[in-house]
Amino acid sequence: ERYHLKENAFNSGLPPDLLADLAAQGSAVLVPGGGLANLSHGIGLLGRLRGFFMTALAEDEAGTVFARSLKQVGLDLPPARDGISTFRINVLITPDGHRTFAVTHMPANFTKADVKESVISKSRWLLIEGFTLLSQPDIVAYAVSMARHHREKIALMLSDYTVVANRALDIARLIDDGLDLLVANEGELHALLQTLKDTDAQQVQDVIMRVHETPRVITYGPGGAVFMDKNSHVYSPAKIVASPVDTTGAGDAFAAGFLDGYLRGEELATALAQGHAMAHAVVQTVGARLSKLPF
Repeated sequence: ERYHLKENAFNSGLPPDLLADLAAQGSAVLVPGGGLANLSHGIGLLGRLRGFFMTALAEDEAGTVFARSLKQVGLDLPPARDGISTFRINVLITPDGHRTFAVTHMPANFTKADVKESVISKSRWLLIEGFTLLSQPDIVAYAVSMARHHREKIALMLSDYTVVANRALDIARLIDDGLDLLVANEGELHALLQTLKDTDAQQVQDVIMRVHETPRVITYGPGGAVFMDKNSHVYSPAKIVASPVDTTGAGDAFAAGFLDGYLRGEELATALAQGHAMAHAVVQTVGARLSKLPF
């Protein structure tokens, strides 16, 4: 309240001196993170899928820590380059385990040159993080076009309400062109549908129908998760944690567990249950990643 930050939200465009003041209020620890990176780390930890993390990797301390963390679980990354700095997100954790994100600006290091056709042409899926769509929609459009050219499937994680509020029409275009998987929580999906309903364009209204046909996994926090498509509706209850230590990365951990099963053709109930097991474990530790599997 003192800093007028929205709890459990992504607060961007904050002045650097405010962030320095926030850091002085508690103990700060440098840990690798980022929604898609956390998800990728979870998939790598499970050890059954191979992935390439497309990014603009800096040669600074944070970039080195970031790269090492993903390479340790078997992921491939591009070489680091000089002239850029690693984007940092300040995660504020309250005593009850909830988190709020605070940043000065969104990164712009990632360019079309970082989208590797040599990688995409050999891959089965392209996973897109909502925050990349928020900050650099042109890069996402470029990657999606390349993926569709190579008949690669595309999954989108909405990531945060901020993404929906600012990129609803971009999301609508992705869905209208044929999205293979949508990953979101209940609030993000509701916000997307409501935003589209408030748009008069008939084409956008048609997209709302496409949303209900798109394969999607929706999380409801302690209420569990549901996978839905034209032919399936599978519900999986969550594993409840009475006193979570840190909820940062719970959604990413769930997505990692689910996607590992889903992309390998496991039964939907099995994939959802694995997602819950990963999320259940990560909220019982500080940080957004697991150091070992919970099963």
